Amino acid sequence: FRSVVLLLAFALAGRWFSVETGSGILSASLVAIVLAIGLLGPTPAMACGIAAMIPICLRRRLPPAFWIGNLMAFAVVPFLGGLMMRALVGYVESAVSRDVTQSVVFGLDLLAVFVVALGANFILIGLDETVEQGRSLRRQIPEFLPLLPGELAAGMLATILAVAYRSA
Repeated sequence: FRSVVLLLAFALAGRWFSVETGSGILSASLVAIVLAIGLLGPTPAMACGIAAMIPICLRRRLPPAFWIGNLMAFAVVPFLGGLMMRALVGYVESAVSRDVTQSVVFGLDLLAVFVVALGANFILIGLDETVEQGRSLRRQIPEFLPLLPGELAAGMLATILAVAYRSA
């Protein structure tokens, strides 16, 4: 339970450590979401995603339609990521492994799940933009690409932290 509260707090606080670019927002909350996906499972990951998105929706004064799209993307994608990790690794909440091979496999699984979730997140947000503003997904790709290195770096950092936590 303490881990859930800690990661929820980190997800909320991560929004204060955000960088807004012309293409979107890079946030430290992503690290908390990926940690929750890997260490806590689907429901806590979804809670972290929602906690990370609410302050940004409030700050940007988004209309209700964008609230729904953002909350859906940041609730559904972490939940599905947690389910994927559970399918690949099993019930990981209390699992601690000092075995190097298991730790490496866990890290690779988490990184793969993160990459799939990142792609799904971009697609969901892109579909929301398509519906709300009529912009095709193909035209949005150049806007998403500049975010990719920062998102991947955050995912790799979270993976390293998750492996270190499991191995401690």
